[in-house]
Amino acid sequence: SIPDQISMVDTTIQHMDAGLDGPHMASFWVARRLALMGNFIDDTLSGSSEHLMRIQWTQKSVVSNNTLSRVMYIKEMIALRNLCESCYSHLGLTDAETSATKHVVISDNHLESNSYTGIQIDGNILSGLAGIKDVILERNWYDVQPGGGAPLTIRVNGITIRNEIFNITNGKTSIVMGIRGANSIVNWGTNNLFAHNNTVVNTSGTGSVLFMYLS
Repeated sequence: SIPDQISMVDTTIQHMDAGLDGPHMASFWVARRLALMGNFIDDTLSGSSEHLMRIQWTQKSVVSNNTLSRVMYIKEMIALRNLCESCYSHLGLTDAETSATKHVVISDNHLESNSYTGIQIDGNILSGLAGIKDVILERNWYDVQPGGGAPLTIRVNGITIRNEIFNITNGKTSIVMGIRGANSIVNWGTNNLFAHNNTVVNTSGTGSVLFMYLS
């Protein structure tokens, strides 16, 4: 059965070192209703450690008021994924609609993004038709650190991005959001995206901004 009504609140996780026995995330979640609120998660830079928060599947969930910093450089601070088509039946989910990751709010988080992207919402490599849909991002503060990439990378059907603050001054790219379409591995792409009332800061020498990059 699928875990339901799971919460992690006001928790500190720091200095993970998975050595060579990874991969290990600071936290990994599969739950129908999930709340991750008020946590401080920092430093998975050592060994084979990975994401700070990886949510593999969820519905009706909130990720709010967390402070996240120093993730492994090739991983994400918040990774929102979906189930592969070949595995969702094992959880009693009958089709792509019931098995989709959906109805997720990610809000009021402070991300000191140092890796290639801060939040990635994207399909499992074997996702088939089981997509991600109906996500809200609001009032998050992306404080990109030296060497950090685009704050957001998304492949999602139905997302609202509002009242966000993106400070890319110290980052290595002028891209704010990477928007992904379908490809040979994941057969669905971003659709129904609404972005409004967001703030982008870039006080570096170039001061250029590419708000959305489509790929």
